[in-house]
Amino acid sequence: MRIALTLLAAAACAAPLAADMGPKPRTTAPGLQFHAGDVKDVNVEMTAEEVNLVLRKTEGGDRLDVTATFHMTNLGDATSFEVGFPIGPYKNMTGFKAVTDGTEHTLKLIDRRPAKDGVNQEEAGMHVHDYWYVWDASYAAQAKATHVVTYSVDTWHYSEHRRTGYILHSGAGWKNAIGKAVVTLKFADKLTADHLRSVGPVGNLEFRDDVFTWTFENLEPTAADNITISYNTRITYTDEVALLRSEREKYWDSRTELVGLLAGGHRRHGRAERTAAELDEYVAALADLLSELKEEDGKLIMPGKTTEKVGMPDDMDEETRKALEAIASNRPRSYCYGHSIGAFLDFIGVAAGIVEAHPEHTAAREALVKWHKVGQAFIDGKLYADDAKIEARHKGDQRDAMKRASQHMDRAAKLLTPAAE
Repeated sequence: MRIALTLLAAAACAAPLAADMGPKPRTTAPGLQFHAGDVKDVNVEMTAEEVNLVLRKTEGGDRLDVTATFHMTNLGDATSFEVGFPIGPYKNMTGFKAVTDGTEHTLKLIDRRPAKDGVNQEEAGMHVHDYWYVWDASYAAQAKATHVVTYSVDTWHYSEHRRTGYILHSGAGWKNAIGKAVVTLKFADKLTADHLRSVGPVGNLEFRDDVFTWTFENLEPTAADNITISYNTRITYTDEVALLRSEREKYWDSRTELVGLLAGGHRRHGRAERTAAELDEYVAALADLLSELKEEDGKLIMPGKTTEKVGMPDDMDEETRKALEAIASNRPRSYCYGHSIGAFLDFIGVAAGIVEAHPEHTAAREALVKWHKVGQAFIDGKLYADDAKIEARHKGDQRDAMKRASQHMDRAAKLLTPAAE
């Protein structure tokens, strides 16, 4: 089981990531998997490092350009051993170059986990490789050396939502802690900081003039220190917010998508907390989900129909576009489907979470009161979509929705009771 989980972890973080170099890659270097502690018999420390990342979009696709400078100090006798850079399961690095004190190295591409001879194509397709660029490094006794490594990483993904980053923990094998590490992230060509959806880690991070800078002192890197970058290659955050707001009348899903987008808006700047303006926007979007709610004859009623969002290419002819829109119109809203009722009621918990974090926020409390009322109506069988009761056809889905609603209601009630006393 441990081996299987290790392979899955390597596959998950492999394709679009860059990483620190490590010592003795064919034996004990950690690579993309975390390895705590110094590698045995290595007396060379990484005194400092500067890593400059540039995320760009070109005609050939997105890529992360990396320039990494490592200042090394040999604390012992003269020594030589192999060092290298982990690539991961896919050979997706281009232009790789390593220079030490002005001298460029001759590189080798190795696989620490090659497929066994004689396996069939299906087995080979399931195999997780562990590629490295390696070279021989020599360190004079009690001397300093500087490695400069440059390369690009292809960040292609099957969707517009993409992830990349930089692994620091692969440098954990060097002697002692890393004295100082500075990582910067900039943008070029058709990508900007506004395309980001989240960056991390939050600590040690400064964002200024569209540049992210992480500064670490005496770093014993772990997976928690790794740089993570999530972005949308097609549309900026600002434009997506504006688009979803413009679609609110036509698409119910655009309203729920806006809540989800605003929920993490602060993370695009690497902040743990929302600004006051971001909080207000988030609460307003959550409240807007119930802006059409009506009360009649003891029932709470939501509209039952919407136009489903259909992804259409920009160059689609107008006749085909109209035909698809006609097919997608007048469809039941998501909360009318049994498997989605629970997700709709989860907004009670979202509202409760905001009030827990910001008990003084009047609009958030008002939104929670309204969502609590919706939850109670569902439990009592009095929540409707037009003239149809909102409930799941299958008993399992209904039980799940009831359970989720009750849990959220208990949480909300504890927050609202003091205000009523």
